[in-house]
Amino acid sequence: EAPVEEKAPVEEKAAANVGNSQIDPAKPMVALTFDDGPGNYEDRIVAALQKYNSKATFFYVGTQATKFPSTVKRVADAGNEIGNHSYKHENLPKLSQAAIESSINKTNEILRNQSGQSVSLVRPPALRATGQPSILWSIDTLDWKTKNTKNTVNVVLNQVKDGDIILMHSIYRQTAEAAELIIPALKERGYQLVTVSELAKARGINMEAGKNYSSFRPKK
Repeated sequence: EAPVEEKAPVEEKAAANVGNSQIDPAKPMVALTFDDGPGNYEDRIVAALQKYNSKATFFYVGTQATKFPSTVKRVADAGNEIGNHSYKHENLPKLSQAAIESSINKTNEILRNQSGQSVSLVRPPALRATGQPSILWSIDTLDWKTKNTKNTVNVVLNQVKDGDIILMHSIYRQTAEAAELIIPALKERGYQLVTVSELAKARGINMEAGKNYSSFRPKK
């Protein structure tokens, strides 16, 4: 029994470390999300988030996570949320049910071990069998296509509204550069930059397995 008692506070601390300590549900907020990593640019993105007391959600690919385990840990330790983006970026709807479950479960296990988080969000389209909520987006920066820092910044700042989920990809230098500009600009406009789970919670949404969520707008 003794080792269990010693272990419990450690787990509690890890869980408490995710996200922002002070979110004002009455103020506007958005969730920045980064797909396809981990890669070489997380440190820049996380540094910008930390500088402005902000958090984001990173949807990671299992095969990438095995290459950059310390990056997953650093991103998680900084209070950001880790989500599942499949094992090797498969086109999940084209796979068998068993292959889908294998991809998601394998990736959950890798990410949970590396991050110390529960890893409960998935980003492909909703697949009820995974038993997890599926997170889509309301602003697609197309950063992977343009690889243009200024364009990515402009797309976000021209379209952003309270409750948006913004899609970017952490594996491009231009996206890290854009994040370094987007984060302070959004803060200046009065947005709180929160994780997807924090955004849902602040809007009173209890995310359900097998459902797609692309934004969490304030209730009118």
